[in-house]
Amino acid sequence: MESRQGILLVLIFASLSIRNLVQAQQDQQGFISLDCGLPTKQSYTEPKSNLKFSSDWEFIKSGKSGSVDPTYGLSEYKQYNVLRYFPVDDGLRNCYI
Repeated sequence: MESRQGILLVLIFASLSIRNLVQAQQDQQGFISLDCGLPTKQSYTEPKSNLKFSSDWEFIKSGKSGSVDPTYGLSEYKQYNVLRYFPVDDGLRNCYI
């Protein structure tokens, strides 16, 4: 009897934890998800997490944008297919404001 109650308690706790995790991912109010290197003024919603990603163009004026070689990228996650990199010789500060 005690083992059934213990299992039931664990199942309830697990289901509440999963519910809170899903709700936390869906509410982006007050947060920005940046896709570093995404072309200017572009945005998209990532279907697996339902997070909206925006270009970092408003936050940084230095660095260069490039595509990740498909050998190394994770094509099912769009945010990992482009990047911003900072060549040493461009002379600009390499940070976000």
